[in-house]
Amino acid sequence: MNTQIQYPNTEQKIQRKSLIRRSAGIGVCLLLFAGLSEGFSVAMQYFLVDLNYRELVLQYFTANQFQALLQIAYTTICCGVPAIIGILAMRIRLRDKERPRYLNPALILPLLFLGFGVSRISNTIANQISTAVEFLGFNTASPDGSMGSNIIEVLLMTAAISIGPAIFEELLFRGMVLQGLRKHSSDSFAILISALFFGIFHGNIVQAPFAFVLGLYLGWMVVYTNSIIPAMLLHFINNFISCVVGTLAEWYPDYSMAITIGFLLFSIILMAVSLPMLAKYSRRDANIFRLAQDKTSLSATEKWKSIIGNVPMILVVIYFSVDVLRKMLSL
Repeated sequence: MNTQIQYPNTEQKIQRKSLIRRSAGIGVCLLLFAGLSEGFSVAMQYFLVDLNYRELVLQYFTANQFQALLQIAYTTICCGVPAIIGILAMRIRLRDKERPRYLNPALILPLLFLGFGVSRISNTIANQISTAVEFLGFNTASPDGSMGSNIIEVLLMTAAISIGPAIFEELLFRGMVLQGLRKHSSDSFAILISALFFGIFHGNIVQAPFAFVLGLYLGWMVVYTNSIIPAMLLHFINNFISCVVGTLAEWYPDYSMAITIGFLLFSIILMAVSLPMLAKYSRRDANIFRLAQDKTSLSATEKWKSIIGNVPMILVVIYFSVDVLRKMLSL
């Protein structure tokens, strides 16, 4: 009599190995980001300070113009290159072919309104946290600096802060990380992991909690609309409005508090407007607000071990943790 031997855990082992391989691949690309980021800083230090090319550069550009150009170069090289390499090398799809894209303006507009409100409110809370932390002697200042003293500098700096990150950071975190993990885990887990990395990527106590909350929402948008384009739009709008608020507060310091409160109230109004719009749309298509079922039989603990428990990801966690501490302590 032939007896068929069954291996109840074989499928789980295959799923775990697939998740580990995908996580390790993403970890390698994030390490590439870390290496490019540190290399970029060292190169700028060498050319501008050690070789004293700063004076030569400032003959052709103002300090703010040059800072904006550096920001564009940094985002393109350090975020764009690892993202594109990772997406192509791991053959990551930026959308689920089994679901339609939801790019109807009747949906995208309220999603952007709601996201704008989420970003402004979380940013306000993060700023209050940073104020409290500063009393403990830690550095929580944003490194962005002045937006500029004239309209040309402001426009160039705004473009550098708004356009590049909206494209390349989204490709890195909502493209490579989120979409790369969705196939091997679940939508909710992939959203959480991408948001965590997006938060610590920003590297200081002011932006990390705010970026984490915004990352959750951006990931949610990508999954529900089945497109990275709405996330890029919201990322652009958030950074653009931050530039506008910063510029107005810098040019009119006596009204900085009123400007901040005004934009916060405006964002709350947009959130209030968005909710009935989304409720109306959900009645037309209830499936859009449903997360896909878990694509594996792995438990949450097994997923965490698979994602964090490989060498590239361990090195990534160490690097980002040290980077956050270094910036907090101004080392």
